[in-house]
Amino acid sequence: MLLQCVLQDLNFIVEVDGKFGPKTLGAVKTMQAWNGLSIDGVVGAQTWRLLLAKSDRY
Repeated sequence: MLLQCVLQDLNFIVEVDGKFGPKTLGAVKTMQAWNGLSIDGVVGAQTWRLLLAKSDRY
């Protein structure tokens, strides 16, 4: 759920339901592409660092 909350904070349209569904996966891949990361949809350490650094709330 934290992932989806952070993605919403970054203006991605995802539902906070605790499920890593297609919209969450798409948002992660888009964020990775926009920021020069490997576009694999995996929310590893590098992706988390970037997400949290860009979020105003976390």
